[in-house]
Amino acid sequence: MLALALPVGLWWTYFTDTGAAEKALAGAEDGPRSRLAIRIGFTHVPLLLGIVITAAGIHAVVAHPGHHSSWGSALALAGGVALYLVGVATTRLAVPAGPPWSRLVTATLVLATVPVGSFGTSALHLVAVVAVLTAMLLLDRLRGARTTAPPTLTEGPRKETAHGGRQPR
Repeated sequence: MLALALPVGLWWTYFTDTGAAEKALAGAEDGPRSRLAIRIGFTHVPLLLGIVITAAGIHAVVAHPGHHSSWGSALALAGGVALYLVGVATTRLAVPAGPPWSRLVTATLVLATVPVGSFGTSALHLVAVVAVLTAMLLLDRLRGARTTAPPTLTEGPRKETAHGGRQPR
């Protein structure tokens, strides 16, 4: 189950910031909108690399949950998540969608869990990474730092407005 909790946490992290990007793109004129879209596109490179590297780390955990991770496997798990969070932070800077510090601090804390995988078990390392990511999301929620949230199953999707943006709930 934890192997699924980590991608969900990454997903939630990404979609807490999409509202600001939508507003920035919808409110920009054509020339600046194109430049902003390109900037946002480039910020997705570390996001995508982080997902791929994290998947390799999750694979190592699922394959050997009760064993020590190699430094490479532990670094893949933590480093992939950290790279993803750095990508989210750069997206926040490009839009702007709020301060990037919670993402950067969390990336550092996630990297600090590498020894847990190397000296403990890989499953324990996954627990530590998920716990750090979850703490960031809960603190964001408590601070009210969220700019938007994905629709819940009961709310359904937001309706499109005439200019292509989404109506607030």
